[in-house]
Amino acid sequence: MQQEFSRKAKIRSAWIVALCLAGCPVLASAETIKAQLSTAPNVPSPITRTKQATVVVNIEAKEYVCTIAEG
Repeated sequence: MQQEFSRKAKIRSAWIVALCLAGCPVLASAETIKAQLSTAPNVPSPITRTKQATVVVNIEAKEYVCTIAEG
């Protein structure tokens, strides 16, 4: 019973890896677009593209150390 389960798990894993590798060239050929970031209500126009694209979002994180309130 354990060997049968292990064999099925190996087959599923092999299929998942194969599907991931098969999808990689599709992602590499996608167009790269820089994201248009804004805050509500100034939202960007609706997405009208019909082909795949990689949308790049640049985010900056800042860390502040300070006293919020005494006590």
